[in-house]
Amino acid sequence: MTKINRMNRSASSRATLRELERKNILCRERIGVRHVIRANTGLIEAIGLNVDALHGSVRDDPTFEHFKFVWPREAWVEFNGGRARLTGVQAHSWIDPSRLRDVPVNRGATELVRKSSTKGNTFDADADVLGDAILVTDHREHCVLQPSCRNCTPDDLSFFGSMLSTPNSLLERWGRSYILFHEEPREHDIIAIKLRWS
Repeated sequence: MTKINRMNRSASSRATLRELERKNILCRERIGVRHVIRANTGLIEAIGLNVDALHGSVRDDPTFEHFKFVWPREAWVEFNGGRARLTGVQAHSWIDPSRLRDVPVNRGATELVRKSSTKGNTFDADADVLGDAILVTDHREHCVLQPSCRNCTPDDLSFFGSMLSTPNSLLERWGRSYILFHEEPREHDIIAIKLRWS
């Protein structure tokens, strides 16, 4: 995904996009790319867009079993010349130490937390980050199609999304379905949205 495709609106479609945003059919959200910093290997693996509630999805993932014992901490860290949101866990005095005994220290995440450029830090600077940590980078605006009509079903949106040429994903949150565009919606897709949902 290039920066231009993900952020820049084409001049010919700006007015229609503004109209759809005013009607709450399309909205814009800042979404980043989610990575995992592996504690055992130090590798940083990209695992997709950060489109859902981070803590909920992590707590359900068996890879992040250690997140269930301690409320995750967060910080804005410097990464690859930009800012990224780091989420991880540390041991606390009020936690039973046996719960985190087998969780390895994440040296890469600990290093990021201890840099002087770290902001909004809820980590304890003297404690190590434990287990795999999550790093969300490359925060950019994405268009989200969320029709407000009550009779719009997930099947309606899925069928509509399959006809669009702009790469997109059908997602669900808060009991509603929506379409997340991976790039700026193409002009003919914007017209189709206006004709179908406006």
